[in-house]
Amino acid sequence: METWKVSVFVLGVVLLIGVRSVFSIKCYVCNSGYKYAGEDCLDIKKLKGGDYLKECADEEIKDRVPNGTYKYCRLFSQTVNGDHRLTRQCASGGRTDKCIERTGTKGISLNYCHCNVDGCNSASTLCNPITLMVTMVISVWMLLQRT
Repeated sequence: METWKVSVFVLGVVLLIGVRSVFSIKCYVCNSGYKYAGEDCLDIKKLKGGDYLKECADEEIKDRVPNGTYKYCRLFSQTVNGDHRLTRQCASGGRTDKCIERTGTKGISLNYCHCNVDGCNSASTLCNPITLMVTMVISVWMLLQRT
C-alpha cells in the first residue's frame, strides 16, 4: 500500500474517533460518599467491574443539562476537614489541558480534571488525548515527507 494511502487511512481513523467523542461520550458516574457508590467509586477494579460507565446522552443523565450537551468527563476530588470524596461525572464543559486545584480555609481543597474520551475519568489523574492526536499528525507528516 502506498504511503499516502496509509496516511489518509490513519488520519481518517483519528477523525472518526474524534467525531464520535463529540456526539456521544461515556463517563464513569459515581460519588464516593457513603450515601452513593461509596468505596466502589474509589477502587478502579470495582469501578470498571460495576455498572458505573454511563452513556452521557442517556435520559437518566441527559435531564441534568439542556439538550444533553455533555462532551466531557469530569473527575472531581475534594477534601473538607480531612473527609475525602471523589466524584466522577459527565460534564458539559471544562479545560482538558490541565487540572484545576483550589485550596480554601478550614481544610478545604478541591481538584478537578476534564477529559473527552470514553471512560477517561477512571484514573486518579487524567491524560489529555490531544497528545495522541499530535503524535498521529506528526507521524503522518513524517510519512508524507519521505515520499
